[in-house]
Amino acid sequence: AEDLAAFNHENLVRAVAAFPLPIISAVGHEVDTTLCDLVADVRAPTPSAAAEMISPDQEQLQQSLDYSYQRLCQSMSNRLSSAQQLLQLKQANLQHPLQTLQVFQQQFAHLARQLSQALLHSVESYQHRLAQLQLRQQQQSPAAAIQQHQAFNLQLQNRLKQSMLVQLQAAKQQLAASASQLEIVSPLATLSRGYSIVKDQQQQIIADSNQLNVDDEVQVQLHKGSFVAKVAKIKSK
Repeated sequence: AEDLAAFNHENLVRAVAAFPLPIISAVGHEVDTTLCDLVADVRAPTPSAAAEMISPDQEQLQQSLDYSYQRLCQSMSNRLSSAQQLLQLKQANLQHPLQTLQVFQQQFAHLARQLSQALLHSVESYQHRLAQLQLRQQQQSPAAAIQQHQAFNLQLQNRLKQSMLVQLQAAKQQLAASASQLEIVSPLATLSRGYSIVKDQQQQIIADSNQLNVDDEVQVQLHKGSFVAKVAKIKSK
């Protein structure tokens, strides 16, 4: 009892009860109980038993760490795979300005063919009608009828010329509008405003500073000409 008296002292017991960290009481006398045993978080029968409590099995701890590491790797792999799929989807949906330019060029070519066919059909129709009138003119010999047909023929020619001029003017306006649209979406128009296109040595367009390293050589395409530059400093977004 005298040996255990120190573990029943009020100051020690209050200190153990108020200590912020968990405390294991292992006085070493299993048959006796002290006040420190009652206020401690855990009571161990012997000091060796207390050591076992605070020292977990290393193999079990290693297995737990291995399991956590595998879960972490799997989670990172899944997130990386999802990010790659999302990136591929966005890249597939992203349309290059050259593709838009090609679409406008195809539309322009189609409209030009339609206009040419319409003009050709109109000319052929007027020529056919003119030939019919000339045939009727030959069949009717009176001078008055001839003069009348000649006047009508001249009127048709004037109408044909006027119609062709109107259609040509409309075609020119449509051509100018299409050219303006092509100029708007043209990468060259963007370059003429002071912008440039930066490519790496594999001719891939640089859109993010994280794609570059210091001392990398890049090719800069300007509105007129291009030059090769070396990266001296990288600034993130």
